[in-house]
Amino acid sequence: MRDRKRWGVGAAILFVIVIGSFWIFLQDQKKAEIPPCPDCNVILISLDTLRADSMGLYGYERNTTPNLDRRAEKAIVFDRMFANAYFTLPSHMSIFTSLYPPTHGVNYPVARGNDVLSVLSGSHPTLPEILKNYEYRTVWIGSLIDPNLNLNRGFGRGFDVFYLPLFSPGSWAKKENLSLIASQETGQKFFWFVHSYINHAPYIYTEPFNSHFSSMDYQGSLIRNRSLMTEKIFYELRNYYTENKSGTEERIDKLSIPRQSKDALIASLEKSDVAGYLNFISSNTSYYWGVNTAFSINENDVYYSTMRGGMSEEDISELRNSYDNGVYLVDSLVEEFLQVLDEKNLSQKTIIIITADHGEELYEHQNFDHSVFYDTVVHVPLIIIHPGVHEQIRINSLAESVDIMPTILSFLQIPSPASLQGKDLTAIYKGEIPKHSYVKGYALGNSYIRSPEWKYIKRRDGQEEFYDLESDPDEMHNLINESGWKVEKAKAGLKEEFTRWIVQQESG
Repeated sequence: MRDRKRWGVGAAILFVIVIGSFWIFLQDQKKAEIPPCPDCNVILISLDTLRADSMGLYGYERNTTPNLDRRAEKAIVFDRMFANAYFTLPSHMSIFTSLYPPTHGVNYPVARGNDVLSVLSGSHPTLPEILKNYEYRTVWIGSLIDPNLNLNRGFGRGFDVFYLPLFSPGSWAKKENLSLIASQETGQKFFWFVHSYINHAPYIYTEPFNSHFSSMDYQGSLIRNRSLMTEKIFYELRNYYTENKSGTEERIDKLSIPRQSKDALIASLEKSDVAGYLNFISSNTSYYWGVNTAFSINENDVYYSTMRGGMSEEDISELRNSYDNGVYLVDSLVEEFLQVLDEKNLSQKTIIIITADHGEELYEHQNFDHSVFYDTVVHVPLIIIHPGVHEQIRINSLAESVDIMPTILSFLQIPSPASLQGKDLTAIYKGEIPKHSYVKGYALGNSYIRSPEWKYIKRRDGQEEFYDLESDPDEMHNLINESGWKVEKAKAGLKEEFTRWIVQQESG
């Protein structure tokens, strides 16, 4: 009887082993089912400032991304995708070149002192340049004047045609704009780069999005509507006018607007007449942005200025609410975009990559915006909608922005230049090349390196941070001065790898 029991236990164990081995075999087979698509079109969508943990498919409890969640059910989803910089310029250049920021060297959006702004070296090929050489029609759909996406610094290389943003305050939810571009730009294989600043601060939107997650009872310091934003900007202009009347009038005289409108603006400042100013900007919406540019007024700075004195719990909650409103809006706009592709039968032959250049701190570390290397800022989405993928494939190994370019080229069966620093994520998934052990990043003298378990941050002033991500995923307990065998060993190993990476960038 005892032998029968032993045989039964042994058979059960053998059954589990066989079934487990068969499951592993099936998983390995599934890995080989991400097919190349050499004749596919490619659309790269960058949703600026979108943190991964604000999306349902990455575990967020709010229903912020119902459409992307549904689309991701038949897509490749990377759970551990990290940006190589914490702001737009260097991060996008890493996407376009598959080079880390220290290597591509395009890191400062404005000149410092007498410095000349760096331009991407001609020895570094960009993704659109390579695709253009393979007879792709290359299309830019994004800002034409943004210093963080300055076309003259390398972003414009390789593009055949340039369009203004589809997702911007002047063109929200206008499907006819996309339909027009699709009609004009789909006569041959194409690559589109599509950029959106929609869920970037200030988080102020049209209804019903502006109040979707917000509290109707909120009475805090955050600017929560467009009229209040324009009023605050008016008073900034008014203060400037009070301090330097002649200088203000001189700048207004240089504006490319009718004389009558210039006089109306000056009169509103002279009389401190908010209503007159609102009438002025409502007569032509371009006047608002033209005046802001002339006086170097940035809505982001005005928005953030309301938080400089400290944030109450109510303010922090509403900050998250308003950010989520933007994520919900972006989700709806991307769905409209994808619906047009479906209607024009383009989805069946197009690989669509959806990602972000960075996320956003929402006061988790008493900080707002994106100027640090915490995961709230560098953990970003990567969703690949591929015509040959009909179920969700989730990949948990580390990935980073520099991997996007070689992955696209792999899908298209186009050889990657030897100079690329990223990895083909499909080859990692299939087990053809080793996984990333670390992801890295650099911005304005600040750097980080991250393994699945540990993270090291070095700031430009020399301060260091070290986190155990398994026990402290929110990065609240800096272990840089902690002792103990486990921490010391992990710290030494990560810092050694960090130093090796920095030396490689400097020598490259």
